[in-house]
Amino acid sequence: MKKNKNRYKKRYPGRRHRAPGSDTGPTTGKYRGDKRGIGFLIRENKPHILIKREHRSGALDGDIVIVNIDSKRRGKLRTGAVTEITQRANEEVTGILNLSKKGNGFVTSDNERLPQIRVKNEGFLPAAQSGQRVVVKITEFPPDNLKLEGEIIKILGILGERGTVINEIIHRHKIPVEFSGEAMTLANKIPREVSAGELADRLDLRNELTVTIDGEDAKDLDDAVSLAVLPDGNFRLGVHIADVSHYVKPGDAVDRDAYLRGTSVYLADRVIPMLPQCLSNGICSLHPNVDRLTLSVIMEIDSAGDVVNYDIKKTVINTNERMTYNTVTGILENGAEHAFSGLFDNMKNLAEILKEKRYRRGSIDFDLTESYITVDGDGNPINVGRRDLSISNRIIEEFMIIANETVAEHVYRLNKPLIYRIHQKPDDSDIEKFSKMVYNLGYTLAKTRDIHPRVLRDILTECKDTPHQKIISMLLLRSLKKAEYSGKNDGHFGLSSQCYCHFTSPIRRYPDLTVHRILKELTAQRLDEERQDFWNNYIVAAAKQCSETEVAAQKCERDVEDYFKALYMVQFIGEVFDATVSGVTSFGIFAELDNTVEGLVHISKMDDYFIYDEAQMSLTGKATNKIYKIGDNVKVRLVSVKPEMGQIDFELEE
Repeated sequence: MKKNKNRYKKRYPGRRHRAPGSDTGPTTGKYRGDKRGIGFLIRENKPHILIKREHRSGALDGDIVIVNIDSKRRGKLRTGAVTEITQRANEEVTGILNLSKKGNGFVTSDNERLPQIRVKNEGFLPAAQSGQRVVVKITEFPPDNLKLEGEIIKILGILGERGTVINEIIHRHKIPVEFSGEAMTLANKIPREVSAGELADRLDLRNELTVTIDGEDAKDLDDAVSLAVLPDGNFRLGVHIADVSHYVKPGDAVDRDAYLRGTSVYLADRVIPMLPQCLSNGICSLHPNVDRLTLSVIMEIDSAGDVVNYDIKKTVINTNERMTYNTVTGILENGAEHAFSGLFDNMKNLAEILKEKRYRRGSIDFDLTESYITVDGDGNPINVGRRDLSISNRIIEEFMIIANETVAEHVYRLNKPLIYRIHQKPDDSDIEKFSKMVYNLGYTLAKTRDIHPRVLRDILTECKDTPHQKIISMLLLRSLKKAEYSGKNDGHFGLSSQCYCHFTSPIRRYPDLTVHRILKELTAQRLDEERQDFWNNYIVAAAKQCSETEVAAQKCERDVEDYFKALYMVQFIGEVFDATVSGVTSFGIFAELDNTVEGLVHISKMDDYFIYDEAQMSLTGKATNKIYKIGDNVKVRLVSVKPEMGQIDFELEE
């Protein structure tokens, strides 16, 4: 028996549990290569396949390829040859331009795994100079030559300059910046004022006390609110949303650009709007003391927070005043005098009722603070801090949530198509991991067969106003799935809502614009079977597009925020700060300062050999038994900053 085993091992080395030839033939995966042309086929949960230079067939790092695996081996690795490239990952790349005296040049890609790209003189933009960061479109992928050829399509700027770095981040996440000429021509033709002829079929609410409440710097004001207390004590809440669909028609040039963008992108020093500014900051924006076309949800809400009656109408409003969060908070919390003080008191009372209702049903409120970055007139960061959500933020948040739910439930009950905002239940494995992490912090997650948001909400309530509040909120966020758009109503787990959509921000979110169009067709009784089929098909693609553009926008915003934070911290190199351990990994700990700036203490900079415990999410010193875990308070010294990478490095200051 032993002899047979040895004979099998000799004939098929390393394949004792696999039939001969079972891992040969064509297979698909991602090619991982270097600029010399040597690479591997990366396959999930399977051994990598070696691709020799002469067998790469022009494949570049990141490409999706089909590889024919042969029976030969190189050492312990199987080898193969690329037979087809199904998806190129590098049609456009960024890099540094180097020009020769003759005007020819090469671009060294930011991706170190790609070879240089030769750019011809006639392909240059007129202003291109050596040392600039540029975007190159690859025009030729020679199968047997590592010299790629391309043309410069955009100059991002001079290496290291602030504007260049931001432009590169925007390009990396494929965020469109310029509107098409056709879209701008069409947008500029739209009237800047509301005409009398546009009011014929609209409910006139211009004499109703209505305000907008936004941030100080906001210019795209797409929601206004009104509120009255009825004789029986119920509230009549009006949520009035800019009627963007009146101006942006399906399929026109502005609509095509908006669909491509999916959302506005808010960066520290600029906004990349979904709509041209003559619309987003002009005729669509609900400026005070001017007529504006709106789509309104008017709800009667009782003392328990239930919507007992509602109406969805095309309206015209004329807001009385543009309020800011700071101003309204000052009125409500500091007793600042204002003509509308009674209105804001009533809004606060209703918001508390609505929040209490959401609490009873199990809705999760994270109470996380946000970062803010202040820049000077030249766009340089002069302050970074933590912004807490105020009572005025909460008022608008509650009013928008109840409006979004009312619209979603209205369409759902009628069994008509809609693009929903869904948030699916977390995976059991993620909840189990979260349960272990909070247990290590001294909290016990209630055992349930089917997780309910109330169980998670109760943990947040228990740790409120403790040193663990922010850390547990962050851990829970990481454990939950990401909300997305869908044509199927799967409910919203985080809000504990059975039916939810986005209706309240059509200036900056394309899904809201889509919801408005469906509501109008529904109100006009034009949603016949043919139109329903159209919307059902359209929503599938639109939901995917909007979910993807939302993720891209969030990543872009985060990367720019990291860059500005790092740029701001350069001036403090060498200084010592109080910090909180916000993450623990096998390679070190992340520490967060009071101003939300986060940096890494690499394990090589720690004065012991530390053992990482994944279950406990801790590092323990082998000699000192010193333990670092999430939530610990530490002192750190800022030792280095790399703004372009958004990288901040600390050392522990014991």
